[in-house]
Amino acid sequence: MENKQLHIVFLDNPYPADYGGAIDMYYKAQAIKNLGYSLTLHVFEYGRARNEALNVLGKVHYYPRKKNVFSLFSFLPFIVKTRASKLLFTRLSEDNHPVLFEGLHCCAFLKKLKHKETIVRTHNIEHHYYNKLSKNASLIKKYYYLFEARKLKFFEKKLIYANHLWCISEKDRVHFNSFHPSCFTLLPCFNIEQQIEECETKPYVLFHGNLSVEENEAAIDKILDCCFDLDYTFIVAGKNPSEKIINEIERAPNFTLIENPNHQELKVLINEAHIQLLITGQATGAKLKLIIGLCGNGHVIANDKILEGTNLAPYCISINEQSDINECILNAFRNDLKKEEHEKRIAFIKSHYDLKKNLRALLNLLNK
Repeated sequence: MENKQLHIVFLDNPYPADYGGAIDMYYKAQAIKNLGYSLTLHVFEYGRARNEALNVLGKVHYYPRKKNVFSLFSFLPFIVKTRASKLLFTRLSEDNHPVLFEGLHCCAFLKKLKHKETIVRTHNIEHHYYNKLSKNASLIKKYYYLFEARKLKFFEKKLIYANHLWCISEKDRVHFNSFHPSCFTLLPCFNIEQQIEECETKPYVLFHGNLSVEENEAAIDKILDCCFDLDYTFIVAGKNPSEKIINEIERAPNFTLIENPNHQELKVLINEAHIQLLITGQATGAKLKLIIGLCGNGHVIANDKILEGTNLAPYCISINEQSDINECILNAFRNDLKKEEHEKRIAFIKSHYDLKKNLRALLNLLNK
């Protein structure tokens, strides 16, 4: 198809690509452009500044996310209602070019766009995610998460109006395939070659992630309980830590907090860590930080929930809820990761997460 055109609707500003969702969205769009598509980008913004670097990918339209208390009482989920832009719908209706929606979040007008070919990238099974968020939330947040989960479960069925779903894990594909006939697994997207850099490791343990997310706050609490005031250095790095996290880490003599590292800083931390400890309390979606972590040069200790639904367990030191985290860390410090084990790990990542190869097959489905 000559002059291939595609709209992409982003649930958030994907640049800078400094957290899992943004990384997946940005590098996917970059790869699609490199495969010969002209892109029109539609970006919902709330708190992340505009950046001219996004203009390299195509024409960019921005939309405010209209957050107000009345949106909580809509039949639509809050994450959908606040992105229900009529201007977006008008622009998407003006031509016949296909549309890639990044997340169920952006699908308020999916049914009304039946004349177009549409794809939804499902980043998660959202109602599962919100139900799990409710488990450790305060009373008010618990009710919000549970109410939102019910609305998300109902709204999810509207994805049937999309032509194709690109699911982030095989586990998620099985779920969506129960009601949608055209589901494909597109594993998390990132630039592999940009991430890999062989170097000597340094004697520290690293936890990295979006520190404003409740599941990561809970993980840090668990890590502090296990590793407080022990005889090794532990670095916590990530976006927007709460005052609670900052204060707790300040009280831990062997812990260092690195707030909002840029891409290069985080890459160095990952590549030089002798050990990465990557744990989560939620077996939902696909954890991009695990995949990127495996591009590093040291050991990766990962719990069963972050590994669930992946084929990455052979390349990690696997722990469960009852494991002695500190003992696993001390054992890993006693040994360097063997060169042949590292090479096998990198070869596996390259073969399974080749973004252009994975995308090319799916884009061939368009306009057949």
